[in-house]
Amino acid sequence: YPNFDARQRLDPVFAASDKDLSSLKVYLDCGDKDGFKFYEGCDRLYKALKSKGAPSEYRLNPGEHNDEYWKAHLEDYLLFYAGE
Repeated sequence: YPNFDARQRLDPVFAASDKDLSSLKVYLDCGDKDGFKFYEGCDRLYKALKSKGAPSEYRLNPGEHNDEYWKAHLEDYLLFYAGE
């Protein structure tokens, strides 16, 4: 982030650490071969959400950051947000 103000506005880990998120339900997942290394941020965000009591799930699955990955896990997202 270019400066602290931008980080406060845009960084989800910062927001999760700074706000009451106990009513927010979050499903996080990413591939273990994600070229952007989103699994690092997902892990930090998951820990921040859990520390604030936000119902959340984090899955690190085999795969990359691509359409094939998202299509393979679409049902998981829908089932989580449908409460099943």
